[in-house]
Amino acid sequence: MEHQGLLIFIIVILSIAAFFLSKRIAPKVNNTLVMVFETENQIRFELAQNLLHEHHFEFQIHTTKDAMLALGTYQIWVDKTKVDAVKAVLETFI
Repeated sequence: MEHQGLLIFIIVILSIAAFFLSKRIAPKVNNTLVMVFETENQIRFELAQNLLHEHHFEFQIHTTKDAMLALGTYQIWVDKTKVDAVKAVLETFI
């Protein structure tokens, strides 16, 4: 019984330590919209936001109907003919 209590205590301490380390290591990102890459006919914008529980998501839009979701920040590829309209919409979220 003593070993079981000690094991539970160690697991709790390690869990608390991991929680605080993850908070410290997690990037603190302000709301920003930045043009980060340009090709011949597309521009990629990054929209980084502080989201609930500091989870960050990344997706790339190569067309308005094609998106991919992964962890990170919002990375949005925009056709150059639609840049101004998309930028205006994105800035409403900042």
